[in-house]
This record gives sequence, C-alpha cells and structure tokens, in this order.
Amino acid sequence: MKKLLYIIGGMIILIIIIAIASGGEEKKQTTLETGSTSQQQEIPPFQKQEQNIKAQPREYTLVGEEDISIKALDKLLSEYTTDELAQLPMNIRMEYRIVVPSDISKEELKATLVQVIKDKVNENEDIDEIIVFAYDREQDIDGAYTFGRVEWCPGGDWAGVTPAIASSNDRSSYKYVFDIKEKVGEEEGKPTEKEFEIYNAYWEKLNEPGNPRGYENHPLSDESANSWEKEKIDEVAKLYNITRQEIYDIATKVTFWKWK
Repeated sequence: MKKLLYIIGGMIILIIIIAIASGGEEKKQTTLETGSTSQQQEIPPFQKQEQNIKAQPREYTLVGEEDISIKALDKLLSEYTTDELAQLPMNIRMEYRIVVPSDISKEELKATLVQVIKDKVNENEDIDEIIVFAYDREQDIDGAYTFGRVEWCPGGDWAGVTPAIASSNDRSSYKYVFDIKEKVGEEEGKPTEKEFEIYNAYWEKLNEPGNPRGYENHPLSDESANSWEKEKIDEVAKLYNITRQEIYDIATKVTFWKWK
C-alpha cells in the first residue's frame, strides 16, 4: 500500500515539474516574441514625422535640381591625409526646387516636400542628404524660397553624414527639418494674379540692357529711380493703363509678399 502511495506521489510531483517547465518555456517564448515585435516596430524618426502629417501632398513641378555632393567626413578636412581623403565615400547631397499651388496649406506643403524626398530616394537610394526649396511662382526660383524648405539628414544635422552612414545607407537617425513661411495658406496681403503680371512686366523692363547705372535696379519710388528707369516704368504703366505710382505700389506689395 505504501509503495503504491509513493508511486502516486512521485507521479504528481513529476506532473508539477513538467507543468512549471512548460510554463517557463511558454513565458520565455512570449518574451522573445514581444521583444522581436518591439524591434520591428522601431522606425526611424523621419517616418514617425510622416505619420504626424495630417494632409495629402499636392501636385508639384520640379524646376531645379543640383548635385551638391561632398566627401563624407567625421573630422575636420585638414585632419585627413591626401590618401585618406581619396578613400572616403561621397556624401551624396541633392538640392531640388519646386513650384507648388499658391493656395496650398501649411500641412499640405509639408506633405508635398516629404513626397519630393520620397520620390527622389526611390529613384536613387544612395542619396544621403536632400534639401528642397518650395516656391509659389516659377519667376522667383533663382532667389530665396518663398513658401518653405525641408532638409532630410541624420539627426536633423545637415553636416551629419559620416563615412559609416554614407557607406551603409543607414537611415535610422534621419529627420526632416521644416521651415514653412507663415504666409502659406493665408490670403491677406496676397497680390492678385493681375498684380503679379504687372510686377513681372516691371521687373523684365528694368532688366533690359542700357541702364546708365551699369547694373539692374528696381526702384519703388521716383526718388530712387533715374530717368532711364522712369522711362521703362512708364512703358509698363502705359501698357496697363495705370500710373507710375500705381506701378510702385504694386511692386512694393509683391516684394513684401515674396519676403513675408
């Protein structure tokens, strides 16, 4: 009888040990799976920023593209030998200029700037840094951006591409750095299409050769205009049946809007 009880007791203990071991393995497996899922969910900062943009991109026109690549450095240029410099990978930097609709909102502009970067990286995954300038008029693309700008670079630092990043295409630290003009999405103070047209004519006339100054000048008053410039402005005024002072007023309004 005692022997039977010992056997039964031993079986019970064995069952308990197996149950505990099985539970431990299951817990371990669950922990591993959770850890794996956590790692999979870790996404680069720039992709998190994309998720926070609550608008769809608008159509854009690419009007400028420039390769501004340099060597990828992690110390001062003067600290490298000639041989070391020769072996460094390139930091492939690209600059783009786009024209967007004048009625675009701030969030739409952010989404559009991001879309430009996505499009360009899809074309060439080796691009290490991108800067995009946005304008509302193609006539202004040779100057400072009129609507906004974005940089895409490691840690939001335009000088952040190291040789290791350039070689590996590691984008895990990349961020977008936006600079959106306050006027984007606003109508107050915005020139009309007709005023923009008159301003363009004024600008083109004053850029014609022959100014005695010897350089291009765009006066906003009679006091700052010479006789040649007044004559050119009068030609525009006659074309649109308005006064010279009205030309100055329009030019002032458009200039203020461009730099606002």
